[in-house]
Amino acid sequence: MFSQAFNPRVNLICRKTDLMRLGKEHPKTVGKFLLGGFFWNNGKQTAEQSESQKEIFLQNFNQACQEDSLSIRYVLKVDGTSKGKGVYLLKTQDSMDSNLTRICKAYACVSQEYLEDVCLLASPVDSSAGFKFDFRVYVLSIADAVDPLKQSVYIYKHGFARRCSEIYEIGDMNRRAQITNSALNNPHGDAELSKYVKNILFPLLQTLDEREKLKYPSPVFELEEYDTDSIPCDLPVTMLFEEACERLIKNGSYSKKEVDEANLEVISLVSSLFKSISGPMPELKAPKFLYARSVDLLGLDIIFDAKLKPWLLEVNKFPDMNCYTLEQLRVKEKLIADGMSFAFPGADMQKLLSVDTPSQSIDAIWKELNPDSIVSLGPHPSSSDSWFKVEVF
Repeated sequence: MFSQAFNPRVNLICRKTDLMRLGKEHPKTVGKFLLGGFFWNNGKQTAEQSESQKEIFLQNFNQACQEDSLSIRYVLKVDGTSKGKGVYLLKTQDSMDSNLTRICKAYACVSQEYLEDVCLLASPVDSSAGFKFDFRVYVLSIADAVDPLKQSVYIYKHGFARRCSEIYEIGDMNRRAQITNSALNNPHGDAELSKYVKNILFPLLQTLDEREKLKYPSPVFELEEYDTDSIPCDLPVTMLFEEACERLIKNGSYSKKEVDEANLEVISLVSSLFKSISGPMPELKAPKFLYARSVDLLGLDIIFDAKLKPWLLEVNKFPDMNCYTLEQLRVKEKLIADGMSFAFPGADMQKLLSVDTPSQSIDAIWKELNPDSIVSLGPHPSSSDSWFKVEVF
């Protein structure tokens, strides 16, 4: 539902290449939270500029590999990809095979410097070993047709920490030890969710007629997709922010003060990011709002180094709403309801989303929430129990 009306400005931070470009244009604000690297084929470069950036990257990569072939040097990312796809770990010159060379020529790409010295969640089995993790921070951006330059930004207080499923080791090319994406590390969900899908949700969906089934992704109807024999783990693949922070403190890795300061730095990161796309931007066409209010729910992926400094990996315009654990199911259901009721405080969300009301299209629900662009919906909301307002002006 959040994709029905969005602000064109957020495209400037959701494309991997544009995000890196912004970092280079604002090195003291956005740039200080981005890992170094190169980008090319992003549509805002001439062919010569793009080719030059790619050549500089290849030269630096080859030189780095000659100096140290054991460490991962860069993470190559293809624009427009998600769920762990289009991500390549580059360790030696041999990593740039003919397939990757072809991808570099055909698609917009970024080569991001690899962060080796990362903060780890200690293993419950062996405290000397740990798992790489990141934070999935949900951010709500609101702008109105009557004043499109005024943008309000909010951080959701109940996001996730997502860990890799394999123990982290420097130089290890195992993707499940290096890439934190939930779709890669826990594709079948935990045992509790799998049993819920098999015993309750799946039989219910089987009763739907063929037309109704089209509303659901096809894997839902493939029972073999769900592994009901998953082995539970004392350290879940995804957990709430609060639990991850408590574990870092409890394990003695960091003090509460250090963790609190890191969380404040995350707020500073979000503020810097949105300040970079606020105010007049002559190069950007004036947005044409079809509705009174533009609403974007974004997913920011933030990783921490060993000193607890946050680094922004990427911004997801359409964050994954698939649920791999029951905890995710509960949080994401609440996220949607909280986001809609927060952005449209006068709407009767219980009525609109109730299962007792006749089914209606997303467009019909949206039009009831969000009238045409000449209508004012009043001032933007302030902070709430679930949303923290970030200063962007």
